[in-house]
Amino acid sequence: MQLPHHFAVTIAVIVTITTSTEAAGNLRGSVKVPRYDCGAPASIYQGSVKYSSTTPGSLATYTCMKGTNMKGTSTIRCTNQGIWAPQPPECRVTYLQSKDNSFKNHDPGYALYSG
Repeated sequence: MQLPHHFAVTIAVIVTITTSTEAAGNLRGSVKVPRYDCGAPASIYQGSVKYSSTTPGSLATYTCMKGTNMKGTSTIRCTNQGIWAPQPPECRVTYLQSKDNSFKNHDPGYALYSG
C-alpha cells in the first residue's frame, strides 16, 4: 500500500480507572507513582554547595569563595521532573583596578620594595 506524501497520524490513549467497591476487592498490590531523584547538585568553580536531600522540593544553597562574586541565584530546587532548577550560579573573580603608585621613574601598578 502506498501512502500519500502528506498524512497525519493520531494516536489516542484511553485510561480507565475503576474505583467501585466491587472492583476494589479484586485489586492486589499498589500503584507506584514514579519518584524522581535529582542526584547531587552540580559543583561550581570557586564555590561550594550545601544540601540535605536530593528528592523533589529539596533546596541546595551555593556560596562563593572570598574574592569572588556570585552571578545568578544562590538557591536552586529539585523539581518533580528530577532536575535542579534554575541553573547553578557562577562565582567570578573580583578584579581590582590597578592604582598608580606615583613613585618617580617607576611604571604605574608596580611597587618599590626594599629589603
